Amino acid sequence: MWKDSGDARQQRWTMIRAIGTLVTLAAFAASAWAAHKYLRPHTSRMMYVATLATATAVALLATAYFWVFQAAGCSGHSDFGCLLNVNQGVLTLVALLTAAVAVWASLLTTEANRRQARRVALTRARETLVATLDEIRHNLEHVALACREDGSLSGIPQLSVRSMEYLLGPEIRPYFLSDLLRRADMALRNYERFQRAASRSSVAAIAPQQYHSVLWEGSLGPFVAQSVHFLIVAGAGYRAWSEAELRRPGLQDILRLSDRLAADREYYYENRSSEVDDRALAELRAHDAPLVCWVRDRDLDGVDVIELYRRFSDLTKLHSS
Repeated sequence: MWKDSGDARQQRWTMIRAIGTLVTLAAFAASAWAAHKYLRPHTSRMMYVATLATATAVALLATAYFWVFQAAGCSGHSDFGCLLNVNQGVLTLVALLTAAVAVWASLLTTEANRRQARRVALTRARETLVATLDEIRHNLEHVALACREDGSLSGIPQLSVRSMEYLLGPEIRPYFLSDLLRRADMALRNYERFQRAASRSSVAAIAPQQYHSVLWEGSLGPFVAQSVHFLIVAGAGYRAWSEAELRRPGLQDILRLSDRLAADREYYYENRSSEVDDRALAELRAHDAPLVCWVRDRDLDGVDVIELYRRFSDLTKLHSS
């Protein structure tokens, strides 16, 4: 029977080991490159390092399998099967390590999916906030259009709160500050009151000259106030998301107020500057705080009064011209 010489068998195994080592190192390099390019941006540093450590251990073990394990007692054409039998303990370690890699792969997949879902939710949250700011801007334009020159209500403005309602939904609500959510919730409550008061059956019983006292003071005025607060809080808490929208015409003063709020400095809001009593006026002066109002119907000495009605009234005139 033909039988390999010892030198030939040794050369054959050296070649097999060299090829196996090259394949292992190539696989390791490809895995490390793929992990760095596709996994690192989407997972934590700890999991990324753990993945590389696991891949390194697999590569080292595979290399050791080719170069360190004993081949004593194995000869002839059945050398490979003989080696498998001799090194059963090592194969067990390989199986365990492979199982560990599978567990890591499952964990990494779960983590990547969670981060992807978070990115999608954050994108929706940003888009919804921008849409809500635009919605509020349009609402305030419609309110200004329904007011007389003195700022009193003379008609029924058309309002929309679809984006604001979605912002309060369970999918993206967790990504917003509680103060912003509170302002949105209060605005929606007043919107619902306004809709009930402005329904056909209710309006029929209200004379046009009573619109301001019945509709504005009961619901529309608070809705406008909470909408303005929402703009300011959004600018303070989500500057990167909201800045482009808040720099649009009509909202020139909002970013300045947002910066003030972000610095824990106060501002005050009243529907009319004439509603500020002496005590409130003293507080405004003492804190050097601005007054934000819908209508400036009274000058306040020593107080920066920001009137919003004129801003949005001018916008409606520009759009109609």
